Amino acid sequence: MKAGPLFWGVALIVTGLLLVLDMTGAIDGLPINPWAWWPVLLILAGLAVLSKQAGLRLVLAAAAGLTAGALVYDVFSMGFVFGRGGPERTSETQEYAEPFTPGTERASLRLEGGAMKVTLDGTTDHLVHAMTRSSHGEFSFDRSGDSTAPEVAIAWEGHGGHARISRFTTEAEVKLNPAPVWDVTVEAGASRIDLDLSPFAVGEVRIETGAASVEVKLGDRQDEARVRVESGVSSVELEVPSSVGCEVKFDGGLASKRLSGFEKEGDGLYRTPGFAEAAKKITVDANVGLSSLRVRRY
Repeated sequence: MKAGPLFWGVALIVTGLLLVLDMTGAIDGLPINPWAWWPVLLILAGLAVLSKQAGLRLVLAAAAGLTAGALVYDVFSMGFVFGRGGPERTSETQEYAEPFTPGTERASLRLEGGAMKVTLDGTTDHLVHAMTRSSHGEFSFDRSGDSTAPEVAIAWEGHGGHARISRFTTEAEVKLNPAPVWDVTVEAGASRIDLDLSPFAVGEVRIETGAASVEVKLGDRQDEARVRVESGVSSVELEVPSSVGCEVKFDGGLASKRLSGFEKEGDGLYRTPGFAEAAKKITVDANVGLSSLRVRRY
């Protein structure tokens, strides 16, 4: 058996068992904070790659899979039981609306936080409209830049140590104005990120996460768009229009990749047919560690 299949097999089995136990109430989350230890996976994976002994390589791959299973469980359980379980806590709701200035050509949005749920879906007459909820901290809102290129930053400022996500609420629902070209940056820890950017002209999307579930849908309003994804142990899914040429530059260690409709052009380089001649292009730079990456055309 090879190290790669063993890693993914153990990771999937552990994740499934923990989710079943969680949903049946046999466990109430893990007794440790697994997502804080995701760098251990990189160490184990590196040792497995460097090891020349087949037996040791398999042991290291299994250990990495065990750790990954606990991490992925913590990520997925956020989606299944977000806000459920544990003591009752009052969530503070905040609303933010940044006025839109006619003539704004380009704008930037930055979302920062630890363990949180981020949803970007829909348009607004404001430049940015956000509804946030948190049971253990507050969000801060900041605007900088001039009227032609404003920059909006939304950051969660939690307090205390690690909180089991399923017992707390930390989420942001964001809407953007469709007029400017947008640059969107998300920096988060163990999070669930769902960005529907198809109604917008997008210049660049940058996502940096530790352990997360990430879904991003892009449109075809911009001639050239770039997506940069850096993650540790995450599930990353990108949707790109079939009318746009797409290139994926992949650097992922033991990552699993699913690139439907792409042709391999070189080591870690994949392109859709006719990419060079395409009038509109999306370039994806993915450094995804031990994550799974899927790029789907629609």
